[in-house]
Amino acid sequence: MHFNQLKMKTIKTLILFLVFVSLFACSKDDNEDFDVDFSVLGITSVTVNGQQFNISNNTMLDIEGNDTIVVTGTQTTMSVKHMQIDYAVQTNSTATFSVNVKSDYPDVSVVTSEETNNNFKSVVVVIYRTGYDEQLTYKFTPFTL
Repeated sequence: MHFNQLKMKTIKTLILFLVFVSLFACSKDDNEDFDVDFSVLGITSVTVNGQQFNISNNTMLDIEGNDTIVVTGTQTTMSVKHMQIDYAVQTNSTATFSVNVKSDYPDVSVVTSEETNNNFKSVVVVIYRTGYDEQLTYKFTPFTL
């Protein structure tokens, strides 16, 4: 019986050791994989229909005091370092909608496309930089009063 008790104690010790090792491995700080720093895109301003907006917090258009543009939604996916910011922009005409993004870095890519959803035509601007995972998307939906 002494042998069985020793065997059980060894098994319990081994199980506790494996649990401890697995907990330690799982509790590793994975946040460094999800650190998102949109400053690597170097966005300095965004011009929408000829009106220039500075950038705050490396992502948001500084629209304080402007009544022609509002934020309608944001979505952040930390695991892939992506953020989308949706804006509604008041326009006075059906003229072509234009967006221009300026960055401090020459290797930043800006891809502009149009998207139609429920008869609303939006301009989608995707900004990314080679060698970095961060990606920022602006979606501008024009409306008239």
